[in-house]
Amino acid sequence: MLAVNYSTIRENLKSYCDRVTDENETVIVTRKDEKNVVIISLDEWNETQKALRNAEYLAKIEQGIKGIKAGRGITKSSKELESTEDIADTQFRHRSLKERAEEFGGKIGPYEEPDYSDEVGREIWGSEYFTR
Repeated sequence: MLAVNYSTIRENLKSYCDRVTDENETVIVTRKDEKNVVIISLDEWNETQKALRNAEYLAKIEQGIKGIKAGRGITKSSKELESTEDIADTQFRHRSLKERAEEFGGKIGPYEEPDYSDEVGREIWGSEYFTR
C-alpha cells in the first residue's frame, strides 16, 4: 500500500495506475483536510463488491435462521410444496421482455417505444414503465 500526495499523483498518474493494475498495488492519495481517496484496480473493486454482497446475503440467511428458531417459520409437507410449485410456475415464472410487452399492447418503456433488444436481462418489473 502506497500513500502519495495529490501533486505527485497528478504528475505521475500513468505510472501509479500501472502499479495498481500490474502489481496489485493500492494507492492512497493524500489531500488537504483529510479528504483522501484510494486507487485500486477494477479487479480488486469487483472482488470487494462481491464480498460485500456475499456478506449481506449471509446476514439475510442468518436472520432467517433466527426467525425460524424463534418460531416464525412455516412448515409444509413435501406434498404441499409440490402443489404450490405448479402455481409458482404459472404465476411467478420469469417472463421475457417480449411477453411483458404483449401484456401491455406491445408498448413498453416510459416513452411508449417498443424495445426490440435482447430479451434476457432486459426486463423491467415496475409497472410504472409499462403503458396500456
